[in-house]
Amino acid sequence: MSPSEEPVRTFFNNPRNYLQPSSATIAVRAQLTRELLGELNGCSILDVGCGNGAVSIQFLGSNHVVFSDLSPVMLAEARRLTPVELQTRAEFMCTNFLEHDFGRQFDIVIGLGILAHVADTWRAIDTLGRLVRPGGSCLIQFTDMDLLMSRIGESYSHLRNWVNGTPRPYVLNSIGMSKVVEKFTDAGFSLAATRRYWRIGPFRLLGSNLCHKFLTASSRGLLQKSGTETLLLLTRT
Repeated sequence: MSPSEEPVRTFFNNPRNYLQPSSATIAVRAQLTRELLGELNGCSILDVGCGNGAVSIQFLGSNHVVFSDLSPVMLAEARRLTPVELQTRAEFMCTNFLEHDFGRQFDIVIGLGILAHVADTWRAIDTLGRLVRPGGSCLIQFTDMDLLMSRIGESYSHLRNWVNGTPRPYVLNSIGMSKVVEKFTDAGFSLAATRRYWRIGPFRLLGSNLCHKFLTASSRGLLQKSGTETLLLLTRT
């Protein structure tokens, strides 16, 4: 069963569920996003499921960014972290991107970690694709459930949450890279680049700084080949 909108909003409205335990992951996602997209200038960017905005705030200096999220708490945090002098380059929309009419297409659409939380994964991919202008790019991130280590990691998360008495209020969508690439290809996209890093799992016990170093190392060289967390940069033809 795919998650419905309200449990997702409720979960992300509590910073303890995402921002606090995921600070190292967010930092690595932002770093890899910069590496994959490179220096951007004069681009229109849509960040779907933007969270605290850390991934896209880095592009505000020379671009226009629309921050979109279901959670008003996440969106308020993104607004708070956006430097005052750059807020004229930013828009903040508390909305479900599957239902919202943005009235335009974008040069870059970013959707990190969102496919696991939407009501319909394949509709989400179709919607993301239609929001990208011809020649533009879509950057997505998800846990590649085609991999055995991803399935083991998900089982560990369920066990950890059960032991801690904090079970997630909905079941995450299970997504494999092969099907995601197939759906984007059908929508007129080609795969331009792939990056991977390891799931943080029990390594979160190391603390934020060591976790960040570990995740950064896992996104480099041979280590990234076995990474479960997958970023795909896709270009619309």
